Amino acid sequence: MMLTSRNKLILGFAFLALLLGGVLLWVTYFSTGASEDKNILWKQATDSNGVSFQYPEKLSTKYIEAFDWPPRVSIAEANFSCIVTGEEKTGPRKIEQRTINGREYCVKTVIEGAAGSMYTEYVYVTQIERGKLATLIFTLRANQCANYDKNKKMECEDERFSFTVDSTIDRITQSLILPDGGIGEFWGTITGTVMIGPTCPVERNPPDPNCADRAFETRLALTSADQSKIIKEFSSDEAGKFSIEVPPGEYAIRSAAAANILPYCSTNDIVKVPVNGSATVTVYCDSGIR
Repeated sequence: MMLTSRNKLILGFAFLALLLGGVLLWVTYFSTGASEDKNILWKQATDSNGVSFQYPEKLSTKYIEAFDWPPRVSIAEANFSCIVTGEEKTGPRKIEQRTINGREYCVKTVIEGAAGSMYTEYVYVTQIERGKLATLIFTLRANQCANYDKNKKMECEDERFSFTVDSTIDRITQSLILPDGGIGEFWGTITGTVMIGPTCPVERNPPDPNCADRAFETRLALTSADQSKIIKEFSSDEAGKFSIEVPPGEYAIRSAAAANILPYCSTNDIVKVPVNGSATVTVYCDSGIR
């Protein structure tokens, strides 16, 4: 049966739609498949030298997993430099300089194979303060893609091709707290005021100025955005003011005491701290007066 011009046109549009759909799926996979999963839980660690940092509990990848993790962190008195080399005769070994979110890193990778897996040791070195270098060392294990059937082999190879841990390591670096109280660059600040109310048992109309909310000195807790984890405790002063330095991220603030103890304080919204920026909040406390 011969196709009419109209049928040819319909078939042409159908083929173009299938082609565009395939391209869209390919782009979507590569833009999300190996990127950092925002839902992965980040934990707090403090090493034997007193250096604290935040790190993801696991990677979001399917065929690549953490082996020697979290990173081992060391701080040295030195200035940044990076001698870039290529692969050496002793094995796949590379040193290169990378710019990650505006920060310069010297990155060394050493790859070794064993029992169906590839082990890559990473060494990231960067300047965190004037005259201070941070070194982060860890190992990731990648499955040998040749061990899978055709479809999984392709999926494994695609993940390995697009995989990078750069942004994760930079975020860990930003969260560093040194034992002498020093902090990594790009931290932000949360400043705020704590107010308590009601201060009178009966509200009046018009409002009585003597019954207005007042500044409150109290002990507070900085938590994860969902309030499931306490990150640090701090206090407001007599004027209800406070200021704390934190890594970029999303947080909540509440009373350090239990929720069933009054007065109880909390922020109404999530506190968002940008890189090298600040956030200003008001923490409201329920006095329990009715």
